[in-house]
Amino acid sequence: MPRKRALSQTGLELFSQALILQKDINNKSCLRSIIHSLFSSDYDEKLETTASNMKASTSKVLSLLYNIDEIPKMHNKGIANLVALVLSNGEKTLTPHQVRYNLGFYLNLAKKAMEDNDHQTALLIKSAVANHNISRLKLKLNKSKQKILTTLNEKYGDFNNMHSNHLKDMIENKRNPRYLPSAMVLHMHMCRNVEYQNAFRTFGNVDTSELKEQKYQLHEVQSNNYHTHKKTEFELCPIYETNPLDLEIADDMKKDNEKMSVNEFLYKLSYDIKKKPHK
Repeated sequence: MPRKRALSQTGLELFSQALILQKDINNKSCLRSIIHSLFSSDYDEKLETTASNMKASTSKVLSLLYNIDEIPKMHNKGIANLVALVLSNGEKTLTPHQVRYNLGFYLNLAKKAMEDNDHQTALLIKSAVANHNISRLKLKLNKSKQKILTTLNEKYGDFNNMHSNHLKDMIENKRNPRYLPSAMVLHMHMCRNVEYQNAFRTFGNVDTSELKEQKYQLHEVQSNNYHTHKKTEFELCPIYETNPLDLEIADDMKKDNEKMSVNEFLYKLSYDIKKKPHK
């Protein structure tokens, strides 16, 4: 039985990349300026193309590591857009069965990214899948997709421990140019490190040597990745830059609520799906 279409038109647009990665983003001879056909119905081709585009986009994300204010903004947009694409096709609401199919595609994408050392993309997807507007639907995943989710949790940790597993991993791989860490997790821990050091100073006579050592290690990760990617030819995929409220599906909702927030938009998508019968 042939597989269904992997991505909607909106999904194709949000994951587009002017330059597509062919082999290794660290080998300039492998970079080709081409426009890839995004309109094939082949699931595996869509998966491969999307993974390549997102890995190329990761290179651009890592080139922005010193744009401190932009890191959380682009990740908030990326996660929100991913949640919207799981709960809809960007143009209309879906049934619970269709949402479960979308979840399967993005979990496969996260697995592929993780295996290809693109931890930026893998953790972006993992964060979206963990969003309350998806988890509240209590969709039952098949064994293979549940296994991917378990693997992601074991590999990276979760928001409760601030993905500390990935923190250790990125420090161990700080000199590996093929290892692409999550800018979101790096930014989170750098901010936390500063907050902890400032807090401990108020107590006086508190040993902060471990925090100082971690700060040094994190700055090494930041510096090494920035210098590796600062001259990248790639651009951000629109998923990092598009306002979720600019998606076509949000237009009708804004007619009833002109001041609708992104959180309200995602909740409404989830609410509309939750009302539909599960198969």
